[in-house]
Amino acid sequence: MDINRFLLSSLCLSVYFLLSVVPHQANAKKPTAIFILGDSTADVGTNNFLPESKARADFPYYGIDFPKGRPTGRFSNGLNAADFLALDNLLCSISSELDGMKYSLGNAYQMTIDVIQNPYPFNFTNVDSACCGFGKLNAELSCNATANLCPNRGNYLFWDQFHPTQAAARLAAQTLFTGPTKYVSPINFSQLVQDN
Repeated sequence: MDINRFLLSSLCLSVYFLLSVVPHQANAKKPTAIFILGDSTADVGTNNFLPESKARADFPYYGIDFPKGRPTGRFSNGLNAADFLALDNLLCSISSELDGMKYSLGNAYQMTIDVIQNPYPFNFTNVDSACCGFGKLNAELSCNATANLCPNRGNYLFWDQFHPTQAAARLAAQTLFTGPTKYVSPINFSQLVQDN
């Protein structure tokens, strides 16, 4: 698999969207709920609780940079974008009232392409191979406890053949929270949580 096909398949599989629902309440100072929808790039371990799921990340080296170095089901070396956006006070309750719904959609494809084309301002030195895996570009077989593991995980864009590293997830979360409409629209997440 050449680098372009690898990147395209990785990007297509890792494109996810984040949909946040914030009911408007006249006296509310904080939103009452945030829903993060997506594929395995936004999963914080729910696949662990699906008995028929074959897509699992609850074994090493997944979670190597998570607190206590334990695999949690996140398809990452540590935290993912959903973790960086979860802001505990936003998750205190879920309202069934959706009057005044506001939302933000993240463009993971554009964010990823921009990092690949200009990685150095983001402290990435490797954007064309996976940190954990086997074979060419460390992307021929999945990450597991016997896989090749890069020593400088914070400098890699891709954790495994499909998923971003913790560093890439943090960058994605920061971009979704304060970024321009090129990456998140119609408003960014910080605008989403502002009281009207």
